[in-house]
Parts: sequence; structure tokens; C-alpha cells
Amino acid sequence: MSPSPSAARPQSFDQRLLALDVRALLRATRAAPWSLWFLCLYLMFEYNRLQQTLTFLEALPVGQLTILACLGATLLEGTKPRRIYARDVFVGGFFRWVVVSGFLALGPDLAWREWTTVASWVFMYYLVTRVVVTPHNLLLFWLAFFLVHLKMSQGGARTFVARGFTFADWGVSGGGVWFSNSGEFAMEMAATVGMSLCFLLALRGRMSKRRLNFLIALVTGTALISVIASSSRGGQIAVAIMLVLLYLLTAKVRPRTIVIGVATTVIGWNLVPAEQKARFQTMGDDRTSTLRLFAWEEAWKTTLEHPVTGIGYNNWTDYFGYGENREIHNTVLEATTELGFPGALFFLCAVGTTFVINARTRRRARRHGEWAAVYRGMAIGLDMGMVGLFIAAQFMSVLFWPSFWMGFALTVSLAETVRRAEAPRAPRRRAGPVPGFSTASPAPRLTAAVHRAPALPSAVPPRPR
Repeated sequence: MSPSPSAARPQSFDQRLLALDVRALLRATRAAPWSLWFLCLYLMFEYNRLQQTLTFLEALPVGQLTILACLGATLLEGTKPRRIYARDVFVGGFFRWVVVSGFLALGPDLAWREWTTVASWVFMYYLVTRVVVTPHNLLLFWLAFFLVHLKMSQGGARTFVARGFTFADWGVSGGGVWFSNSGEFAMEMAATVGMSLCFLLALRGRMSKRRLNFLIALVTGTALISVIASSSRGGQIAVAIMLVLLYLLTAKVRPRTIVIGVATTVIGWNLVPAEQKARFQTMGDDRTSTLRLFAWEEAWKTTLEHPVTGIGYNNWTDYFGYGENREIHNTVLEATTELGFPGALFFLCAVGTTFVINARTRRRARRHGEWAAVYRGMAIGLDMGMVGLFIAAQFMSVLFWPSFWMGFALTVSLAETVRRAEAPRAPRRRAGPVPGFSTASPAPRLTAAVHRAPALPSAVPPRPR
């Protein structure tokens, strides 16, 4: 019996790569440029703080060294410049305004003390949007991004299971510098839930259902459990709104989908400890809420006193240096207070262009064959991730955390990858000139043609003599 046409047809390398075939991934990894290798190492050292595990590297600024190595490799590889996007204008304007506010800050020394943090996000944004601009580099970088977050999410899920799904005031932690607090960790995991779910669902039909469900449970499921275990109301509200929005935008209205949605909601609510449910009931009246409301009022008053350049980058903690709660706990208010209204406007425009760029990317991705569904899934995932980040950020001060700036960079890199991967359109063929005739100077050519023409025979034959 002859095999079916689909079974006899050999799979291309891209098909095996999108099926997450191990051999294809190893082959693509070996062929990846050095700049991508250094960029992935930067992710591991910056997010997971591997230098704390590798003690012989603990005394070295490994994060800065890897990003500088990536910059050098990019220059040596001679990657061509990319297109300028509206996002670049707002991100560039934001960081320039940070410099202006630093010079005019109430305490300039406080602003320049943390300048390396701002500079690292500038370099990271530039390098991601310059290196991750091919389909293979994009896929490998997304997988590295999920592996880095899987290391954090599985730790949070294991902690929650080990304590018997019970409530703890301190929640869970992702470790390192940026996600040691449960609130920031919950925000990052909420974004991971949206991005990983949309990306993996875009791979349906390329691998077995069992393998796909395992990956969703491993990456998305552990991130969702970490959000529940974090005891962070902001992160839990963010992931709930994000999942409802994703469900309404993508699911078809059928009895089956309604039942699945209701069942998922009931199961998720039952996983939340009773103490955490009680915290939602007392929201706005408990001590944590009153302290944050007080900080918001003080931040707004400070903004009105310094509306143009604010009090300066990294100046709030020293300016508001009393009480138990020394953070603003609202990222938009953090931007207006420290950078003034122009700085906050640059930031909000950068957030808003995420949805504009991704909408355009989804339209252009339809012409990309094997990669079309993956590109669309990535674009939707970035939208959902930004929704989760922005909602959770209204309850914490994370303006200069890596979450937003990595999301900004991934949006531009996806758009640039889709643009470069498009087949070049053939130029329109114009009607050429008629042979023997020129529109530029018809008279001389026509005259010459007449003089070269042979004599025509007379219509009346001559009379014989």
C-alpha cells in the first residue's frame, strides 16, 4: 500500500523548526550569530542571576559584559540598519527626557547614581531590535525568553504546592534582583501567561496534542500558579482581565467554549486561598490600601508642584522619605512625579503603539505561509502581555523594571522580522516604446525613415512609346 501524500511529503526545515523538533532547534542554534548568543546569555544573567549560582562570576558585572559583547558582535557582523518605527521616537524621547530630568532634579546625585539601569535598557532595546530580526533568530529568542521565565515559574509553583496551596503573606519570589518581590514577580508571570499561551496555541497542528498540552501546562500553567501563589492582588487582577479579554477576542461563541470558560473560572477561583479572597473583600479599607492611597495623593500633589520635569529620576524615595510605604505603587504616577507630564506622555505613547504595531503586523503576517500563524500568535501574545503589565503596574512602581522595555523591544523586532521576510514585489512593467518610434524626438526619426524608404511604384503604368 502506498503511503499517503502527506506522509510521503518530506517536511522542510522551517516546518520541523516550528514543530519544535529538537534536532532542528539544535541546528538553528549552532547557526545562530554570536550576537544572539550573547543576548540570550544577557537574559539569563539579568533575569535569573546565574552569577549567584556560579560563584566565581559573582564579583564580575556579568550582565554589563554580556550586553557589551553583544554590541561588539553586532558591529562585527555588520547587520544592516532596520526601519525606524513610531515606537523608536517615543522610547528615544523618554530616555532623553530622563536625562533632562536628571540634570534638573532636586537631587542630581540620586539620579546619576542609578544611571546604569537606564543605560542598560537603552542598549537592550537597541540590540533586541537589531539582532532579533530574522524568523530563526526570533523563534530562538522567544524560546530562550520562555526558558528563563520557566526557571522562575516552576520555582513559584513548587513553593505553592509544597505549602499545600495555602496562603502566605510574603507570597512567592522569582529570585534575583528584579523579581524578588512577590508583586513584581506576579506582574511578570501575568505577562508570561498571555505571551506563552498565544504562542503555543499558534503551534497547533504542528505537533501532537499531548505534547502541546504538556508545553502549555509546563510554561503557561506554572506561570498561572505562580500568580495565584504570589498573594499579589494587582497581579491576580491583571491576569484575570487578560484571560477574559483573550477569551472574548479569540473564542467562538459555542456551548462548548462557554462551558470551558466557566469551568476554568471556577477551578481558578477555588485554587485561590481563602485568606487571599478575604483580601479582595477588604480592598480599599485595609492598611496596605490606605498606605497606597496616601502615597498616590502625595505623588499627585508633587506632580502638580513640578509638572514639567518632575522631581527627577530616582528622587522619590529620598523626597518622600518617611512612613512605612516609601514607594508610589503606581507606574504612571511614578512617571509623572519623577519625570513630569512629558515623561509620562512618552511612556504612555510607547505603551499605546504596542497595539498599533501589532495590529499592522497581524495584517502583514497573512502573506507568510508557514510562519503566518506563528507571527499572528506572537503579536496577540505581546498585546495580552502588555495588557497584563499595564494593569498590574497600576499597583506597583516598575517604570524602570525590564518588563516594559523588553515588551517594547519584542514588538519592534517582530514587526521588523515580518517586514524583512516579505517577498520583494516585482516592479510593474511599463509598456515599452514601439520599435522604430521614439516619443522623445519623433520628427527626426520619422524623417530619416522616410528618406531611407524605397520608392513606391506608380499607380498608373507609363504609356509605352
